[in-house]
Amino acid sequence: MISRKNSRFLSFFATLILPFVMYPFTIVIDAGHGGNEKGAVQTGIVEKDLTLRLAQKIQTHLGKRSGIKVVMTRENDTTVPIEDRAKKIAAAKADLFVSIHFNIDVFRLSETRGIEIYYPADDFAQDPAAAFALYHRNNRSFALGKLIRDQYLKSELFTVWKHDFNMFAQRDLKLFRLTDAPGILVETAYLTAPEDRSRIENEQFLDDMAQFLATTIAEYAGKKAAR
Repeated sequence: MISRKNSRFLSFFATLILPFVMYPFTIVIDAGHGGNEKGAVQTGIVEKDLTLRLAQKIQTHLGKRSGIKVVMTRENDTTVPIEDRAKKIAAAKADLFVSIHFNIDVFRLSETRGIEIYYPADDFAQDPAAAFALYHRNNRSFALGKLIRDQYLKSELFTVWKHDFNMFAQRDLKLFRLTDAPGILVETAYLTAPEDRSRIENEQFLDDMAQFLATTIAEYAGKKAAR
């Protein structure tokens, strides 16, 4: 027979855990570019290959966590138009999407380096009802971006690898405009910065970046499930 004390504990445990198990947190990982769209290219390094490698690493880490369902917009070197990526996010009923990219500085300035995070820009031209819905989506996107930024500045990526945090800002991107789900775009590093490039070419750096992003996403998912 279960005691009253144990019954209360089980009830409390169920309140915290069951919503997360019964209604998994769905995240879409979007590996930028692919197929005919190479993305940034810099002396032998092609963005579309890097984004897929990093996205797959994030998928592997998140796949080990219960209560999280991972959907990929692409799992190989195929061309996926932005419109189709947005449709996949909608079809998955995503709680969140993260689009993975790498960057170049068109001026080839070596001092332009580090990770950048973008979240959807506010659109004040929308009618009030649409603007209200977007306001909450953007707030959730901001919350994830802020969590990643705050955790990043305490992580070994920043303190040991010395990989700079360059920017956290709103951006009016087509993928954001086509989706209703909260989401961010991560520009992981600059192919044109020698320091960034040396890290990108180190598989351990990509592993550590994937582990960091997966852990932070899981933390965000846990906060949402507990609400």
